[in-house]
Amino acid sequence: MGVIIQCELMKLKHRGRIFGIIGASLVVAGLMVPIFLLLETGMNDWNTIFVVSFILSAFVTQIFLCVLSGEIFTQEYEQKTMNVMLMYPLARSRLYYGKMAVMFMYALFATVLSALFPLIAISIVNIFHVSVTEPFTFGHGLTFVLLLIVFSVTHTAGSIVYSYFSIVRRSTLLKVLACILLISPFGGGETGENVLFRLISVGIMTIVSLLFLIPTLKTLKYEDVG
Repeated sequence: MGVIIQCELMKLKHRGRIFGIIGASLVVAGLMVPIFLLLETGMNDWNTIFVVSFILSAFVTQIFLCVLSGEIFTQEYEQKTMNVMLMYPLARSRLYYGKMAVMFMYALFATVLSALFPLIAISIVNIFHVSVTEPFTFGHGLTFVLLLIVFSVTHTAGSIVYSYFSIVRRSTLLKVLACILLISPFGGGETGENVLFRLISVGIMTIVSLLFLIPTLKTLKYEDVG
């Protein structure tokens, strides 16, 4: 499976997707500054900042993964290269898991940057426009890291839905609609008190997404290569 991962990474390397993630993350950081300055209720604690940051991060990551799944799965079918890959002397499930491992790597990278850049931007602005008076403690840092892991896994689970609409039901429209539905659990709410509710929402979303895994693997296993 390591060879599959390496091949997929090499294919994506030439398409500049890393720079796309960096650019989108910088845009998100730029959006966080006026939100921080103009939000009526004010973002005066780190939990609230985490919530808003991860909401914006979800938009960047889910949209990016929706597009990325098209390159990893859909284009393989359109260009007939999937037929060649299915003839390789290895389990088709390993082929799928290899591609999903790459999706996770990009999901982690996109989640980290699109959540970390806004946090850095807010920290800098807070020096000149003090709104958050509580210190950033080790506990805050640990919470942020745990949220990064949770949301990266959740985003990857959402990618299973995109792969379903690339392998089982090949439809770009349904994939876009799925992307909109998958983003919705991250939105809503105004303050940090909604963190637990938000985690429950994304947890349910993750479980539902995993239900798409079985039919996807089944279709891939019995698909003709001719």
